[in-house]
Amino acid sequence: MSPGPGRKVAAAPARLLLFLVCLVWSSAVAASPLGLDGAAVAWNRLTFRSADRPDDLRVEVRLAETAPGRRAALVGGDPGGGSARPADATVLQMTATIDVAFTGQIYRTDVWFDSAEAVPLERRRDKIGRDANRKIYRFFADGVRRLRIEPEGSAEAELAPEQWSRVKETFYPYGAARARCPVMTDPNLLLIVASAGAVTRAAEPLDLCVFNKETVYRVRLAAAPVATLQADYLEIRGADRTQVRRQAAVRKIRVQAFAPEDDGTEAFEFFEMSGDIEIDLDAENGLPLRITGEIAGFGRVAFALSEVDLRP
Repeated sequence: MSPGPGRKVAAAPARLLLFLVCLVWSSAVAASPLGLDGAAVAWNRLTFRSADRPDDLRVEVRLAETAPGRRAALVGGDPGGGSARPADATVLQMTATIDVAFTGQIYRTDVWFDSAEAVPLERRRDKIGRDANRKIYRFFADGVRRLRIEPEGSAEAELAPEQWSRVKETFYPYGAARARCPVMTDPNLLLIVASAGAVTRAAEPLDLCVFNKETVYRVRLAAAPVATLQADYLEIRGADRTQVRRQAAVRKIRVQAFAPEDDGTEAFEFFEMSGDIEIDLDAENGLPLRITGEIAGFGRVAFALSEVDLRP
């Protein structure tokens, strides 16, 4: 699909695409709708720090298989398109935590997704600190149901989100946008798509449908020519720990997001970042070495990889 006449909005560092991550942990998984190579995703955990403010901004991303009890509670059926979810399908969980020490706020986003179909089942986003809230998104064939949960007064503000009593439920239908999307995905999962090399292998930019906040966006991932970047990160492989410092050849992935209409839709975001989002991938092993974008209150920020846990 082509971005078409829709309004271009803030791009996102969105690469954490769910489609392939599933294949990373399950050799029995069917081919992804994007034709992603799960074996190309080399990591289980990534930690990024702001190059300019390493003590103020930190991002951690984790991938893991979902525990049986949690898996049973997730939405079944046809969450994002394709066929019904098999009872034995592997469900993976991606957790992204953004720690903004300067303001004392923490943003944690968990996305559970079906490894067989490569579509999101549920997304939970917690904002901890000032103006705390929890948003739970459940994906269905025809749209997304959102629960917004907040503390009722100062008495509940000190309690865990599970004890908050202010709840508002809203349904966002996909509408006509769904017909143009073989797969509906989540912004955080776009990082998996990039890590799996789907963009760098493609002859043309990769176009996807992504549900973000309240809207279906058309998101384009385009690879730029190879450049170089100074890499400096701790590599963990089992019991081995190695500090990697080298000049790395990288492929830059640019993310463009297009809203369906110029209707005041909020900016597309990934990891709380918007604007012109770019991901620099190590051309040798596919590791995301740097993610760059706009963060409210900070301006343009470059997150550099500082630590990685590699798959066995």
